[in-house]
Amino acid sequence: LIGLFYVGTIGFLYIMAGFFIFLIFSAVALSIVNSMTIGILERVREIGTLRAIGFTNAQTAMLFTIESFYLTGISLGVGYILAQLMSVIINALNLRFDPPGIAGDMQFVVTPDTWFCAVLAVPILIICLICAYIVSKKLVNKPIIQLLQQSN
Repeated sequence: LIGLFYVGTIGFLYIMAGFFIFLIFSAVALSIVNSMTIGILERVREIGTLRAIGFTNAQTAMLFTIESFYLTGISLGVGYILAQLMSVIINALNLRFDPPGIAGDMQFVVTPDTWFCAVLAVPILIICLICAYIVSKKLVNKPIIQLLQQSN
């Protein structure tokens, strides 16, 4: 039989975790959109050069979108590996704390869930791809001369 105090505490922790996940995910999403936009805007001359040597608008936009896909995938993989490494380090430190309602102390354990990380990675990947495609599509529609002459 599970006590009401335990059920209430776990419910509160889930709500707090959900709120912090929402806040962090929102900040990460805005940061990603900003970084992708700036990264592509700084490469206007490269877009102009690709267009000048014969790439179509769709090919150029897709090239930047595919590049974004690979960069995002690599970044997500490195982030997952770092999260697993940090959890091993934190768990090895054997940090102890005294939670309310429990006699004695217990170890603070961090266990990143692979499935949860994958679920969070999918929207990040989608945001990156959409942002890269929209920004590059907007730029490739400009005249080639304007793209080549634009300075940073």
